[in-house]
Amino acid sequence: MDTHAAQSSVQVSSHPNLQSTKILDWEHPCVRKLAGELRLQAQSSRNYVQAVHQQLTSRLRPIYDLDELQPASVTLERGAGSCSQRMACLEAISRAGGGVCTRVRVLHVKGAFWYPRFPWLRAFMP
Repeated sequence: MDTHAAQSSVQVSSHPNLQSTKILDWEHPCVRKLAGELRLQAQSSRNYVQAVHQQLTSRLRPIYDLDELQPASVTLERGAGSCSQRMACLEAISRAGGGVCTRVRVLHVKGAFWYPRFPWLRAFMP
């Protein structure tokens, strides 16, 4: 285990923004496998997160989905996800392989923006 990995495992146990969660399930084998592959190529945490983003952009097809609680591992296995599901993958993989603290805050989305294109969303979005 290299020094960075050893430091990351110590940080994971002590920092709340590195913990595995129901959505950011970075301990899942498919998340850890991808994280490990990408970590080997990165020279810094910044390079690592950039590599994760590039990999996810090519690997995950964007879709419209309302399941905002879907685990990152499920999104990776399906090969497709909504904006927030793909963001969860970026966070989970960043935590898993780079020890990068992540915390995403969501802005309130106004349904009026989406209604002309997707009128059926009125049932789900105020």
